[in-house]
Amino acid sequence: MIRYLIDEVIAKKDLGMLGKFIILVVGLNVALIAFRFMSQRLNIKIGLTVTNDKRKQLYKKVLRLNYKEISGTDAGDLLYRINQDAHSIMAIISRIAYSILNSVLSVVIMLGFIFYLNVKIGIFIACMIPFYVWISFHYNREIGLKTQKLLKQWSKITEFLRETLSALLPIKKISCEEVVDGQHVVLCNELTETSRDLRNTGVNASSFSSVFSFLGNVFALGVGGVLVIRGNFTMGSFVAIFSYVNQFFAPLQSLVESIVELSENVASCVRVKEIMEKEEEDYSKEGCQIRGESIELRGVDFSYGKHRVLEGANLALGKGKINVIAGKSGAGKSTVFNMVLRFLEAGRGSVYVDGKKIGEYNPKSIRQQIGVVEQEPFLFNNTIRFNISLGKNYKEEEIENVCRKVNLWGTIEKKEKKLEYVVGAGGDFLSVGEKQRLAIARALVRGAKVLLLDEPTSNLDEESRKILYKTLTELKEELLVVLITHNFNELAEGDVNFYTLEEGRINIKN
Repeated sequence: MIRYLIDEVIAKKDLGMLGKFIILVVGLNVALIAFRFMSQRLNIKIGLTVTNDKRKQLYKKVLRLNYKEISGTDAGDLLYRINQDAHSIMAIISRIAYSILNSVLSVVIMLGFIFYLNVKIGIFIACMIPFYVWISFHYNREIGLKTQKLLKQWSKITEFLRETLSALLPIKKISCEEVVDGQHVVLCNELTETSRDLRNTGVNASSFSSVFSFLGNVFALGVGGVLVIRGNFTMGSFVAIFSYVNQFFAPLQSLVESIVELSENVASCVRVKEIMEKEEEDYSKEGCQIRGESIELRGVDFSYGKHRVLEGANLALGKGKINVIAGKSGAGKSTVFNMVLRFLEAGRGSVYVDGKKIGEYNPKSIRQQIGVVEQEPFLFNNTIRFNISLGKNYKEEEIENVCRKVNLWGTIEKKEKKLEYVVGAGGDFLSVGEKQRLAIARALVRGAKVLLLDEPTSNLDEESRKILYKTLTELKEELLVVLITHNFNELAEGDVNFYTLEEGRINIKN
């Protein structure tokens, strides 16, 4: 088209043909702009849809991970993978893939025009393509490895920020602001250094490919000029071939840069794939209906690696009394709870609930019927109603009844919005005792038959302790109540069954 414009239209001063040519160019450009507009909109839609689906799949996958996978993963790392690494899929689909496809098509079309005008120049220009391929593959692996390192550092700093920003008051209380600030500076410096190294590698690849683009343009300029001087080329052909060569190397250069960017984003996709391949819990087994009559350990052994925690442990817990298991830190009390909740499996022996071997049943079904109360129960930054109902549609009187049972309703009535009172992040606007009683209410409203309490009195004052004991005493006929503690004098007197856990064995305390 360029050659025809110069040699046939401009040289012959054909105004009519020039007008037609301009209309043709305008039409082609309008069509091209419309095509790019529609294709980019489509790419964005597809990219956002795929990214959104993948982000939801990742979160659902994380919720299904087994105990081993969860305990070995930082929350900051998961947070970064779900938010940022998943977003890389959007970049690949909506921008990089489009750029690569557009560049490849432009290279092929321009190379065809060059061959049409001059085969020798076309062969020389085509011979430079392998150099670009070599540049792309040469830097691809290096960029991938450096990106992996950078993403790990991003995960590390995300976890550090999550940990420290959620504990600003405790940090101030122990006056260690300078310490955490120093750690943050180190992490930022490491991140900057790795990022600089990665960007420099990308610049090296781009600069190296620019050299070949420069050589190709110089060659086209020199050879085309010689052919014009010798009369073998018209001026239109010279301008056309120089323009096509320039338009050939521009997308080729862009192609190298897109492949470099692709290498960076593929590293993120690999990290997403790692999460999707992690082992999750098996929910395929049938559910189990719990009555809460008994919990038994029969000849149970359990070890963390070479560290034996339980050895031939036998235990029989029943309803009607508060069951207390006391032991030193690390004795295996939490291990017993985690085995009842199906987070851990016995190395030898079995755990039974109501005479049923719970290893044969769906762990989710079992947990739905067991209430868990920890030292600091987990609460959402939402209303009291939501934290008790967990989003399910319980009647007002049902929630009020369970709150009265756990001696919490009097506290709720004093709140301005009562059940609609927002408890704050982690339940910060409630006392520890109130949070624990809310957790018990949450278990009762969903019909739990077993209540497991993990060191519930460690952070309570005497009044809150008495209220908790009163609540448990009133519930012991309705629920199978089990409490673990490091305090060997916990509920030493009263209607309790007291057990000690020492050296891997469980004994009844007389």
